[in-house]
This record gives sequence, structure tokens and C-alpha cells, in this order.
Amino acid sequence: MKRLLIACCFAATPLVMNAQKTAAPLPITVGTDIAIVPTEQGKVRGYIHNGTYIYKGIPYAQAKRFQPPTKPASWDGIRSSLSYGP
Repeated sequence: MKRLLIACCFAATPLVMNAQKTAAPLPITVGTDIAIVPTEQGKVRGYIHNGTYIYKGIPYAQAKRFQPPTKPASWDGIRSSLSYGP
């Protein structure tokens, strides 16, 4: 009887572990007035995913070929940082 009980416990373990992995993630929150922060060059808009604020593609420098980097150019308005830049 003990062997059957132990075998059932080990057989059910992967099912419980898989159930935890397939939990639905929280939705992505994005909008015109959500996750906006100021930087030295201007404001950027990101999004919130699973409680983490995410900003992608914010320029941190600009450089000419074989020259040291300099600060990026400033921008007016709010720059979209929802995806990576070129």
C-alpha cells in the first residue's frame, strides 16, 4: 500500500508543476498617459508587464564613425519606447 501511495505522489508531481507554469500572465498595460518618465533628452513612454515598467529603444548616445559617442539629440513631446529601435 505504501508503494502505491508513493508512486501516486511521484506521478502527480509533474502535473502540479506544469499547472504552475501555465498560469496566465498579467496583461500588458499601455496608454497615452501610462509609464511616462522624463529623461535628459525628453519624455519617453513605455508599458507595464507583470508589474514591471519596460522601456525599449531609448537612445543613450550617438556617434559618428570612429569618433567618441556624444549625448543623443533632444526631442519634443513624448518618444515611444514600446519597441527596440533600429
